[in-house]
Amino acid sequence: CSSTFTGLLKELQSLGSRLDIGLSYDEYTNAVGDVKVVYDQTDFAGLDDLDCLSAAGLPLERALNQYVKASNVWGACFDDYACSNDSIRPELQKHWSKASASVELADGGLADMEP
Repeated sequence: CSSTFTGLLKELQSLGSRLDIGLSYDEYTNAVGDVKVVYDQTDFAGLDDLDCLSAAGLPLERALNQYVKASNVWGACFDDYACSNDSIRPELQKHWSKASASVELADGGLADMEP
């Protein structure tokens, strides 16, 4: 299980750490793109262990989806001259918080599955 999801987990944790410091819109979308590349390379189809998928795979996918939702919100604001980052900050924080919780859940799930 850990061999399947460790790369994706580490990439998501890295994105969370970068957010703690602060990222520009371009830096953020590039980082989300990096996570998506690792996600696309993860062999979900070859995984027969449903417990592993539930404990780690699904929470990691949910985390990526929350980061993508935040990217979409930020992108829509970026394209709207009347929108300010301050006006969307609560929504971005909501998505980032959900993503972080999902990453923590997956990390714990992987740890629980270790022999």
